[in-house]
Amino acid sequence: LAMGHLPDADFLRSFDSSPSDAAMMLRLQGLETSRSLVAGWTLISQLVRIVFSSTHSMRKFKRRVMSGREPPFEPTGGRVIRLCGAYSFTTNVSLNRHGSHLLPVFEDPGRVSHLVSDDKRLEPVYWHVGSDMYGDKTAWSPLSLNHRWLLRGKGGRYLFLVEADITDPEDPLSLGHTAPGDMEFIDACIAFRVLMEEMRLKQSTSFRPFRVVLGDSMQVFESGGGS
Repeated sequence: LAMGHLPDADFLRSFDSSPSDAAMMLRLQGLETSRSLVAGWTLISQLVRIVFSSTHSMRKFKRRVMSGREPPFEPTGGRVIRLCGAYSFTTNVSLNRHGSHLLPVFEDPGRVSHLVSDDKRLEPVYWHVGSDMYGDKTAWSPLSLNHRWLLRGKGGRYLFLVEADITDPEDPLSLGHTAPGDMEFIDACIAFRVLMEEMRLKQSTSFRPFRVVLGDSMQVFESGGGS
């Protein structure tokens, strides 16, 4: 009983075999069928939308990874940034050995897209900075530098290691010259300065900047003053 009412008598309708009741039952069954169809198609449309959104997001993520615009995952145990110019054969070998502990920076992602392997879990492998953007902080800020990028040195001191590969990209063992389009030494100096400033601004951990140039020790470079 609910509030003094008899459910069967006051709320539930009993159908008999009259034509009007038969027509009413048909309409009710039609409405029930329509509701089931609408609910089913709504569920299917939501599933299709989820699949489409996931596929679209994955394609967008892959495009960003291939173009070097997707920031790398948070490092564990430190990470080395290496400026590579347009291409670096040496870095190809280093990536096979050190993996995610090395972040190469290339000027032309189209030449290094093969570094993103299809048979592995898709993840950012390199970063892209244009040849005229090394001094632009906006080219580096998406990396979100923090203490996790620092390497632990002897005595517990932290190091921020940035390398520059200025060797011939096709023949890293050649001496006395560099091929056109290689990483310029002056660009490496500019990038060193900007990255060190970014690291100092992003975290408070005391660290020592460590710069390494991979190149020919006999090669002569001219400063801006011509010396």
